[in-house]
Amino acid sequence: MKQPLLVTHFWCAALDFSFGTLATPYIFYPHGALFQCGFLNIFEIPVIYLIIPGLLVILSMAISLIYLFESRSSSIINNRFRIKRTRTRVIYYVLNYLLYSPIVLILYNIPENQEAAKLEITTVQIVFFVVCSVHYLYVKPVFMSPLTRRYQIHFFIGIVIQAVLPLFVIVLTYAISIVAILMNRLTQSIVNMCIVTVSVHGLVESLAIISIHAPYRAAVKSLFGKLKYRRDNRVTSEESGVQNIISLSIHLNLVVEN
Repeated sequence: MKQPLLVTHFWCAALDFSFGTLATPYIFYPHGALFQCGFLNIFEIPVIYLIIPGLLVILSMAISLIYLFESRSSSIINNRFRIKRTRTRVIYYVLNYLLYSPIVLILYNIPENQEAAKLEITTVQIVFFVVCSVHYLYVKPVFMSPLTRRYQIHFFIGIVIQAVLPLFVIVLTYAISIVAILMNRLTQSIVNMCIVTVSVHGLVESLAIISIHAPYRAAVKSLFGKLKYRRDNRVTSEESGVQNIISLSIHLNLVVEN
């Protein structure tokens, strides 16, 4: 499961980097005008060409979530729906990318209902793999030791929280904006808040990984422990150097007086 976790984390970080640094979108309300104020804007690239990479990052992040839960489901040995062959998995994810490719090719010519249908397909896939994992870990008896099963359940709960928590932050923000629209109280500050929330999605996901998975938490603690050890050694060395200088100065003064 290291590779699916790495892929998901990479695309979450890429989403942050895209929205927070490369091509930060600035939407003017209520005119609906869009302006890019990120790093790539200094090259005077047309807005349409900046939107396309952002869409690709969002779509790749969505598919990486499918990959995460599919890998978790396929790791259960007696799961009859697990994908066993690498070739089958490659074909499956190529089809997923082809499903979204018209968004990039014909950005403004796709009806809204097709976009909603694609979002529903992604959601259905994630829910299916989650249901399979829950069924074979909780409901159906599995041929594994109680300790292994407990570890599998613990890890499954961890990746669910890891995936849901960042999405919950985004969904909550956009739910507030939808309520503001319905109440006719949408302001520029709420629109800006939605963009900022997307740009910190990866940060929330990183904090979730560190909080949930003990090995990552131990690695971070070890890193800070090493930094503290180096700092203490440096301070001790500096103090020793100062003491040596003071001792040498006192010794020289005594020699001169004698």
